[in-house]
Amino acid sequence: MSKTIAVDDELTNIRQYLEERGFRVVSPAQGFKEVEALVVAGLDTNYLGDQTLAAAAPVIEAKGLTAEEVWRKIEERSV
Repeated sequence: MSKTIAVDDELTNIRQYLEERGFRVVSPAQGFKEVEALVVAGLDTNYLGDQTLAAAAPVIEAKGLTAEEVWRKIEERSV
């Protein structure tokens, strides 16, 4: 079973990179309560007006990172 990762819609290169590696990639707008990680463009984004929603999954800020670096961070934080 593949891991589900929520990725900001604007991060198309990261979305594609993760999909090519077998991840199921969803938009944060679809909900992210059952995801392994949330990848955001920047930590200044306030999802749905609530700053506590992503507490169950690690949040990875993609700003300044390559797609491979984001993938490595996801792998490092996986159980």
